[in-house]
Amino acid sequence: MTGAVRVPARQAGASKLSLRDPKDNLRKEHLACDARLAIGTIAAPVAFVVNYIPMHERDIFDEKQEIKTASFSCPNCRERNDYEVRWMKRTKKKNGPRNLSHDDRARYDKSRDYMVRMDDQLMCKNMRCRKRFEIPSSQSIVFI
Repeated sequence: MTGAVRVPARQAGASKLSLRDPKDNLRKEHLACDARLAIGTIAAPVAFVVNYIPMHERDIFDEKQEIKTASFSCPNCRERNDYEVRWMKRTKKKNGPRNLSHDDRARYDKSRDYMVRMDDQLMCKNMRCRKRFEIPSSQSIVFI
């Protein structure tokens, strides 16, 4: 009896099942199901094929580079100057992407415009110093 699987009959009139060979049971059940499908006594199983493609940032936002000036002081020579810092501005598209799932639609509705700082280091403008230093603020993302 080891390895024997009893597959219950789904409808009265289906062939009797044996406990000897589980493959034989599956074959009988499959044939009985095919016969009922041909007669029309049971509905055909419906297979749902969902091609889910995850949503990316580029589907939601338009990207554009901007340059903003900010005043920083060099930690080596302590001289203060205005520096140009590159930012990537991401603005939400007016019309969202089509065929979104419920979760992606909610994510699109909650999204906001923001900017990401592209430059992490600057070079001192003092001719005697010219050393690189990191931008002192820890803020690299700004919501608009």
